[in-house]
Amino acid sequence: IISNLKTLKTLKNKGKKTGKLKYCSEYKCINLKQFGITYKIFNNKFIKIQNITGKIRVNGLKQITEGYECANAKLLNCPDGYYLKVTCFCDKQKTIPSVYEKIGIDMGIKSNLTLSNGLIFNASVQETDRLKKLQKQLEKKKKGSKNRNKQIKKIKVEYQKITNLKNELANKIFSQLNKYELVVIQDEMLSGWQSGLFGKQIQHSILGRIKTKIKEKALQDKRFVIISKKYKTTQICSKCGKIHKMNLNDRKYICECGNTIDRDLNSAINILKIGLEQIEYTPVEKQFVSKKQENTEFLTQC
Repeated sequence: IISNLKTLKTLKNKGKKTGKLKYCSEYKCINLKQFGITYKIFNNKFIKIQNITGKIRVNGLKQITEGYECANAKLLNCPDGYYLKVTCFCDKQKTIPSVYEKIGIDMGIKSNLTLSNGLIFNASVQETDRLKKLQKQLEKKKKGSKNRNKQIKKIKVEYQKITNLKNELANKIFSQLNKYELVVIQDEMLSGWQSGLFGKQIQHSILGRIKTKIKEKALQDKRFVIISKKYKTTQICSKCGKIHKMNLNDRKYICECGNTIDRDLNSAINILKIGLEQIEYTPVEKQFVSKKQENTEFLTQC
């Protein structure tokens, strides 16, 4: 607050228009900009934060003190306690795929993630019975009372537990996808789904978390490809390429060429095909890919 007041004073002296400080009922984040000055780490157990007397005991410091270079940090005020979020730098390690298979991923409501090889991930975390009970009890509390504030804190803790479960499930699924040779997804408008007919389903699912992780990985790794949302992957036949309009209730894709396939699986195969067409290979990689295709054709002929 003191630093903000000094900043406002200097801006006023320069003749610039300034507002006034606004009331904040709860402050959830404090930036610690410089390692070694604003915060220090001692013996994998204790930290020292500027303007806070004494050392603070912290759990989990072993994961960042071995082979990592610490930068800025943030002191977070979460419902289930205080956390120190530290930004670290380490040598980039290239991930090697353990499953040499190219897959396309279709995101949906009934089947959250459908892979082109037939695997299905239903990734959703429902609200707990305890949360529903706490919300009912909150309606009976008097506004502004201490009991109501205590009840709100309990609800925040329960929401934090659900968030932790969603993050854990998203990390597990992404680690499975990271094993493949190539992963292709479509840039779906999940926000449109949530504002439409499928608000609760999207809220309980972790599609947004997985999509964000794949997008961030695609900036660093060529094994992750994102195609545009303009492609009508659900309506295109994965066998002959004809377009057929489909309703939301149609779960089977039936084409005149005799292709009868699950709707989501058909879309995942089309996403993979479009993604393979968009990949830009170097001249050396093109020769390797062409030789690989020749070998596969020879094996099929045998």
